[in-house]
Amino acid sequence: MLEILDLLRAACALGIPACIYSGVDDSRFSFGKVLAVSERFAVLYLIAPNGGFDGISVRQISDISGVDFLGPYARKYADKMRKLTDEAAYREFTREIDPEKPVEEILTAAMEEHRTVAVEINESDLWDYEGFVESVGGGRAELRCVDEFGYEKVSVSFDIDDVTLLEYRSEERKIVDRLWEKNYAETHASSYSEDRNQKSENRF
Repeated sequence: MLEILDLLRAACALGIPACIYSGVDDSRFSFGKVLAVSERFAVLYLIAPNGGFDGISVRQISDISGVDFLGPYARKYADKMRKLTDEAAYREFTREIDPEKPVEEILTAAMEEHRTVAVEINESDLWDYEGFVESVGGGRAELRCVDEFGYEKVSVSFDIDDVTLLEYRSEERKIVDRLWEKNYAETHASSYSEDRNQKSENRF
């Protein structure tokens, strides 16, 4: 645990991308920069295999099994990604993160930017809540849930301390955001059309 934490802190301090491994499969990893590190969490700025920005992930240190930015493969992979990644991909998220409250910081960013997040609670191994953050404060957050088709559902609230994984602005999140925008536009266009029709009928 101490070695992982030290490596994450080193990667964060150096500002260089790293291969971040989770679980027992050492062939699968995430790639990106470490934005902040606490005793419990690491905030990762992820880059997709095609070189594009792949969102922000807040992960528990205990769920990270390896960090590599010095080994031969990590250096080779970083060189490959350097060729694929435009510098603009590293400017998608520039907010300073307080390492002592990373979950709250990302939830607040999502609320201010009106983008969806995905939240795992108490290591459930699934996304317990997905949607728009409506409020953050007093150790709790409220979320207006949105399903995979971009339709709003119920609102829920949860303790921020219960969050064990948080995803923001990943490709999956971007898809849900776009679907919500389309649904919202269609719904309001329909309402506007119905209102105009009603007004026209009332004229006669």
